Amino acid sequence: MASVERRWSPDGFSPGSSTLSNLKRKSKKTFFFGGTDFIIGPRIVPLPERLKNDEIYQGDDSGAAILEKQLASEEGQEIQYRTCSWQKIAALLFSQFIALPAMSFPFAYSQLGLGLGLAVTAVVAVISFYTSLIIWEFCLRHPEARDVCDIGQMIFGGKEWMWWVIVVVYVLNNIFSQGFSVLSGAQYLNTMTENDIIGGCRTVEFAITITIACWLASLPRTFSLVSKLGTISALFTFAKASLFY
Repeated sequence: MASVERRWSPDGFSPGSSTLSNLKRKSKKTFFFGGTDFIIGPRIVPLPERLKNDEIYQGDDSGAAILEKQLASEEGQEIQYRTCSWQKIAALLFSQFIALPAMSFPFAYSQLGLGLGLAVTAVVAVISFYTSLIIWEFCLRHPEARDVCDIGQMIFGGKEWMWWVIVVVYVLNNIFSQGFSVLSGAQYLNTMTENDIIGGCRTVEFAITITIACWLASLPRTFSLVSKLGTISALFTFAKASLFY
């Protein structure tokens, strides 16, 4: 029983001996496919000192208890930050990590060959899938973690310098990701209008246009709204793959 804290449910749940085996089977399934039957295990690291005076984190500091308090604190609020379903998150991740990078697949496969290209794709997919499962379970056990910087700091024993290291790396990652998106958009517009526009700094003009468009699309305050744009991107990516691949 030490490894079973309670089921992820707004009402809380302490499994009895008669249902423990069924919950373990459900937990294994939801570990791979998600769902509300996943059993949240005990904390891996203690609650950070900066949060111990917050009423949400007082009393039972288990992951399930904190999650329930966080959800209850947002009830009736005009803006709620924990409204993203796994479907919406999937659309966001698809648009960020699959939709745009998929445009580079033909060139990558032309260099690696079909066999090696498929092998590398499978290896990267398995590593990414495993990593996402570990981070998901960690966040369930530690719902006070605000971002990847907090997670890294907690894993490295609460060292403040590690938080700043991950901040720098994360900012650089976002800068390069945005630059890749802007460059890809500018190159796409260049290709599509090659015979229609003559003269001018076309790449720079298109890059500025894409930058403004990306900025406008990022204005929604919550991921729940942004995910709708991600869904549209995912649909167009599927259409593109069906037509050209």
